[in-house]
Amino acid sequence: VISPLTHLLPYSSAVRQACAIYVKNRVQTHYASSTILPRADHPPLKATDRTALKTLILPLLSTSPSSRIISQLQSTLKTIIANEFPKEWPELMDAVRQMLNSNDVREVRAGCVVVLEIVRAFRYVAHRIQSLCPTEPVMYCT
Repeated sequence: VISPLTHLLPYSSAVRQACAIYVKNRVQTHYASSTILPRADHPPLKATDRTALKTLILPLLSTSPSSRIISQLQSTLKTIIANEFPKEWPELMDAVRQMLNSNDVREVRAGCVVVLEIVRAFRYVAHRIQSLCPTEPVMYCT
């Protein structure tokens, strides 16, 4: 699923954006939660694809040259966070800390995007916030 984006450096921005839109749409329709039964015409993504997405989306966010591509990746990240975080993706908070403490402006921006999507995912679900950092407020976790 994510491989179309990782091999697109020599291509034009329009091609990279089209691939980002494809990945976003595929993730939104096929990234079924374990609690939701998937439709027959939308089989869930394989575990290897989920792992690859979680591994590659943060570096892609920080290295993407276009704000249009970043917005598509941000939407993809939102779906992944809503389905995987914090139980299946506990290392996300450590990655966010590293990004926010970086000297690279693009990494800090990507870290802010991730924090924004975490806040959006937990905005109306107060009981899930305690699972992020049960002993301290969320703002101190990042």
